[in-house]
Amino acid sequence: MPTSAPTPGGLGSAGLRPLARRRGGAREATVGFVLVGGSAFILLGLGPRLLGAAAFSGVGIIWTVSTVFGVGVATPIEQVINRRMNSRSPHAIRTPLLTLLAMAAVAALVCIGFIGRLPSSSALPATLAGCLLAVVGWVLTAAVRGRLAGSGDLVGYSVVLGTEAGTRLVLAALAVLLRSHSDVLLPAAVGAPLVVAALVGLRWRIPAVDDEATSSAPVRWEQLAFVLVALGFQGCVNLAALLIEARVGATQPGATGQFVAASTYFRVPLLLTGGVLTSALVVLSTAWVDRDLTRFHRSLRRSTWQVGLLTTVPSLVLLLLAPVLLPVYYGSDLDLPWVLLLGLASSTILAALGAALTQSLLATGRSVWAGLVWIVSAAVTVVALLATPSLGPSTAFALMIGPALASGVLFWTAGAVERSMRREVAQ
Repeated sequence: MPTSAPTPGGLGSAGLRPLARRRGGAREATVGFVLVGGSAFILLGLGPRLLGAAAFSGVGIIWTVSTVFGVGVATPIEQVINRRMNSRSPHAIRTPLLTLLAMAAVAALVCIGFIGRLPSSSALPATLAGCLLAVVGWVLTAAVRGRLAGSGDLVGYSVVLGTEAGTRLVLAALAVLLRSHSDVLLPAAVGAPLVVAALVGLRWRIPAVDDEATSSAPVRWEQLAFVLVALGFQGCVNLAALLIEARVGATQPGATGQFVAASTYFRVPLLLTGGVLTSALVVLSTAWVDRDLTRFHRSLRRSTWQVGLLTTVPSLVLLLLAPVLLPVYYGSDLDLPWVLLLGLASSTILAALGAALTQSLLATGRSVWAGLVWIVSAAVTVVALLATPSLGPSTAFALMIGPALASGVLFWTAGAVERSMRREVAQ
């Protein structure tokens, strides 16, 4: 790639980092997300074998915190940067990053006050440190990935994802070779790869947004709304592990680890959608700014169908093979009812469809409404989970009710967005 003179948006000196340019698409990003998902699958599969059930629950907590903060807070800030750069809005990078730093500080304080008191922290002393490292790693990688997606360089974006996956696999291999240090290496393998990937991503120098050419001003409360969307999504998809640990961790030390293993197994299809959703937000944002209704409609329809196929088919296959693959993955039989596994698979499909439909709201400045939909859905999920007496049918229902509510409301809203855009174009 060329190494021209530095632009105001670049980091570092010219001649050292290649200039990012619009290249790549959903395919390249999807490859990166698949690699990250594979590395996570291997890491969490090794945990019970190297650490035992009780200590592995600590790794499960680290992974849950990393996922909730990373996908629930850091990724939406990445999306804000992505949308603002592609919508040619002013202050596309600086303001979102300041918001992310403030949220990371709050997350760190919550971890310090809460994680250390969980039963799993006694079995795995590195649990708190692993959580804090993950928060730091997500701040760095979200900033780098947001700049790359915002400039349209999804090839560079996929390189960052591949670096994260490769680093995690190296740390997992070291944990196998140096088993006596696995209680440190496995917790570090959650957040440290994010830090390394962010450093690699800084090779790409990003052109600044030209404020004088701005065609779309930032939406008020946009950053908060993007965070609410992602936190609501995480509340529907991944918060259950923390609630289960707090409720039964003292009496059933291995329950959380088993649930995290099963959840990781059935959430794999969500990783296949990352590239499609990232690419869709880029295309939908530019189509909205250009008032290109045909391109907007085509992109939304294609991305929704792609997400549906990428989650439905694998989820059904994973469900059918669960009696064989889950014990192999976890290292022993799981004491989880079949209906709970069905709930995990179904909630994955419903949540993915909701995420695909959400992109149309994020791209058109309706992120506040999207945030409200997901937060209400997450609240319904949490209430339902807290009301469940055991890990059985009621838990399966609780896992499905939130994503079902969100996807239903968002399906109606996405249609309303297109009708509104059609009226605006006709005027």
